[in-house]
Amino acid sequence: MSYRIDETRFATYYSSTIRGSLLGKWSQRVDPTLPYYQPEFTVFKQPVLSLSFSSDNPRDSSSKSFNLFSHLWESVWESGVKTTSLMTKILLNWILLMLLLGSLAIATIYLGPKLYYSHLSPSMAVNDANQNEHLSLLGQLAQQQPLDTEDLLNSLEKRQVEEERYLPAVDETLPPEDWIIIPKIGVHTQLQQTETEAEALDTGVWWVPDFGVPGDLLKPMIVVGHRYGWEWWWKSNYWQLHSFYKLPLLEIGDRVEIISEQRKFIYEIYSGEEGEQISDYDADLILYTCKHLNSPVRYFRYARIV
Repeated sequence: MSYRIDETRFATYYSSTIRGSLLGKWSQRVDPTLPYYQPEFTVFKQPVLSLSFSSDNPRDSSSKSFNLFSHLWESVWESGVKTTSLMTKILLNWILLMLLLGSLAIATIYLGPKLYYSHLSPSMAVNDANQNEHLSLLGQLAQQQPLDTEDLLNSLEKRQVEEERYLPAVDETLPPEDWIIIPKIGVHTQLQQTETEAEALDTGVWWVPDFGVPGDLLKPMIVVGHRYGWEWWWKSNYWQLHSFYKLPLLEIGDRVEIISEQRKFIYEIYSGEEGEQISDYDADLILYTCKHLNSPVRYFRYARIV
């Protein structure tokens, strides 16, 4: 009597068991369709599977071995393809996640300051010299008590008899250049009095020509600075030293120092507003900057010399 074992059938039936053995998990099964045979499996370090069987029939003493090497490698190949596909999907998911996070970071850089100063900007009280009131800066313009004709004439006459310029003592330890220093917000930059604002604002603040000079008591000195400058964001603390990004944080009583002609002029903030034009030309020093990127709305701070 002879027996025939279908090699393909065995390879297909035990393919899951073969894959399990390669992963370190082994289980032995018995095919119920073969009552006379009990398969015995041996796992080697090499990818070779030996199958042996014996017959319960005394008339049959033959045994056979089959090498399922080729079928084993087919199973291994299929498992490898599936694993590669899974790893590719995981890699693509990570790439998409990184792109998403990068987009969110860029959006935060562009829109974050605008949202912050639209909803969370710190308010500042604006002092009216005549009424001695404190008003919120956010969403309001500085309110001033209008002067009648007689008061206006008296104010003009008083200004005319005053000295044209206040000059503190010379300090030879001070630099000969013109500087503006605002301790509260960390500004420490050189004043640039150029014909066009672009020449100065690309690197720092602009001292507006044709207006007052430090210590001038007849015309206000006007200094302008950017809040946003693309080159500044990548230069450590450069933006803090040379821009008016934190100008909205200045409050009544804060000091501003101007160094010019080796003299130190000290100014004190007394008022401020948010608008499109300067409304108080009686100030000795006017600082302003944009509220948002490319916005016509400005933050203004008015100061008097002390």
